[in-house]
Amino acid sequence: MGNRGGSTSRISGLGASIRSKVKDQRSKVKGEIVIEVEALHHVAVCVTDVERAKHFYGVVLGLVEVERPPFPFGGAWYEFSEGRQLHLIVHPPTKTLRGSSDIDDRDGHLALRVRSYRQTLNHLRAHGVDVLEKPRNLTPWAQLYVTDPDGNVIELNAEILD
Repeated sequence: MGNRGGSTSRISGLGASIRSKVKDQRSKVKGEIVIEVEALHHVAVCVTDVERAKHFYGVVLGLVEVERPPFPFGGAWYEFSEGRQLHLIVHPPTKTLRGSSDIDDRDGHLALRVRSYRQTLNHLRAHGVDVLEKPRNLTPWAQLYVTDPDGNVIELNAEILD
């Protein structure tokens, strides 16, 4: 199968180019930097029903749940192989819920890299999840968009279209 007209080296080159620009920007304002962000640690997503959300994130998306401190509110934590985390927070009165399960790829979302576009698409379909498919788009990766049970938008992207 092809890789959507782009190449892995193009994608790798894009990442290297961005890292170089960030390094250049930091060196230009050296001495003025007050905060040096090292990495994204976690993203928190508000949900209304933790069990329903855990089924979606743990069973459907296959994320690995890790121990969470005993906060006085419901939630769940998931950790990725490189140590970054996704935190689900039960907060029914939140103002961050979209109030819709319509898939809008321009709305606020989190993006997860997946190994296989087709395998992910087939898995989502098998679980009855509505999917917005964008195998070819302006980005250098193939994209799938879904919503969780509370309408939070999630992009699942693959480096190549397999």
